[in-house]
Amino acid sequence: MSRYASVYPLVTARALAREFTYEVPDEVGPGAVVEVKFGNARRRGVVTEVDVALPRGITAAPVERVVEELPPALVALALWVADYYGSTPGRALALVAPVQRQPR
Repeated sequence: MSRYASVYPLVTARALAREFTYEVPDEVGPGAVVEVKFGNARRRGVVTEVDVALPRGITAAPVERVVEELPPALVALALWVADYYGSTPGRALALVAPVQRQPR
């Protein structure tokens, strides 16, 4: 049986400031930073909730890979900051899940 999770893509557009549903492996939990197919691109996103119901009429794409894990409390804090300061969840979550650059 498939398992689904709510994922906030790390994008800055207010029009996309909501969670999207993706299929996830069993080991993924809240706080996982995942790479997902989003439109015509790959984006990073943060899992905020697991074992969610798949919306009616939707086919969920699977996450591409797990990039890293964040403490769930840090994710909750970022979502609170976004709400309190009127920002988007994607912007606040990007502050706690910066891109890990590989050294050259």
